Amino acid sequence: SAGALDLVLADPDGVGNVVRSPIRRSSFPLAWAAHPRLDLAADPLPVILFHAPCAWRDAVVDPLDRVGRRWHPAGEASSLAAVQAAVSAGLGVTALLPNTLPRGTRVPSAALGRGRPLPPPRRVAMALYGRRDYADSPALVRLEKLLWQTLR
Repeated sequence: SAGALDLVLADPDGVGNVVRSPIRRSSFPLAWAAHPRLDLAADPLPVILFHAPCAWRDAVVDPLDRVGRRWHPAGEASSLAAVQAAVSAGLGVTALLPNTLPRGTRVPSAALGRGRPLPPPRRVAMALYGRRDYADSPALVRLEKLLWQTLR
């Protein structure tokens, strides 16, 4: 809102005091991610989560709770890199945007139906905000389009 940032990509519910409406807003599906050797039939299921409160955390645990799937927090972090590292290390399962899954951790859809199946994770909302004069800058307009394309 002070104009110090050119573009902000954020959860629209978590941006706080942003005065402007977003340039773009949509919801995106998440995909399950786990190390290939993680036992997805474990009871309770080890889950890697973002620190609460967080819509991404809810998008992971709400579907598990809804189907009565027992789980326990195997790790919590405040950054994407830390969540990715925990999943890559085999500490638990999580759900992330497909283009942010660590290499080799995407849970194949065939594995989701075996044993104790994982329900689809919820979608998450994302919004892109720009400084008031962002449209006057061809570079920012191009960057905004590239960011949104990458997210999609």
